[in-house]
Amino acid sequence: MLLGTIFLGQLILLFILSRKVNRSIYQLILKIFKDQDRAVYLYSIFFLPGTFIHEVSHFLAALFLVVPVSDMVLIPKAGERSIQMGEVKIAKVDLVRSTLVGLAPFIFGLGIIVSLVYFGVVKYDPPWYLTLIGVLLIFEVANTMFLSTSDIKSALKLIILIAITLLILYLFGVRYSVNLSSVNNPALQMVIKNLALFFLIPIGLDVFVILMTTVLGKIGKVKVYVE
Repeated sequence: MLLGTIFLGQLILLFILSRKVNRSIYQLILKIFKDQDRAVYLYSIFFLPGTFIHEVSHFLAALFLVVPVSDMVLIPKAGERSIQMGEVKIAKVDLVRSTLVGLAPFIFGLGIIVSLVYFGVVKYDPPWYLTLIGVLLIFEVANTMFLSTSDIKSALKLIILIAITLLILYLFGVRYSVNLSSVNNPALQMVIKNLALFFLIPIGLDVFVILMTTVLGKIGKVKVYVE
């Protein structure tokens, strides 16, 4: 239970750090080139691999769940206080499928980070250039895998709906129990422990980048997100 709480805390911390990293990098580029259009263009190129993985995750999840996709966009759109890095336009479907499509980049991102750390650090000892590529990809994915505002709202609606359904069932006399004994399974505990160790890498990368960009330029208040 403690390891699970630590890992959840790491994910929340990484979510907060990713927002700060996005703002700081964009703001530094803007300070250097002093042109918003050029800053948006360079920023989008820098995070293009992560944005591509994010949008493809949405797209593949939509295909798997038989959700019609009308368009996938990788061209950034700059607003007054926000930058939309990309978007996959899907048809309006039920709340469960739309939420799962929204969660896809986060699930794919977790898998990619764990795979890169495991094969690049634990399993093998790759050449330095492959290690560098892996580190850069971990940084990209870690800072583009989280849910957009619309995806978060959809997930919250589903959670509330499930909670209301369980409450109604309880009021009608339906009783249910949760077996927490499996949480203390040694194999599961080892998996969670490894995940917690693996995610120290993207957290450390984000902290390093934030410190560097703070030194090089003042962090602004621009919201950057992908959908």
